[in-house]
Amino acid sequence: MSTAAEDELLTVDYVAKKCSVSDKTVRRWIREGALPCTLVGPAKRIRIARSELAKMLRQSQKTA
Repeated sequence: MSTAAEDELLTVDYVAKKCSVSDKTVRRWIREGALPCTLVGPAKRIRIARSELAKMLRQSQKTA
């Protein structure tokens, strides 16, 4: 069962800062399928689940 913190939705800017990359890099990860996202609201704003970010980071550490 996931916790509220794992289900928290993060912005592209937050993820970029957390990973020390540009927002363009985060958007590329999403486009390439490396980082799943959710589109929220009528403006279809991109949000990333904290749990999905954690999963991607764990996988990238395994391949490094």
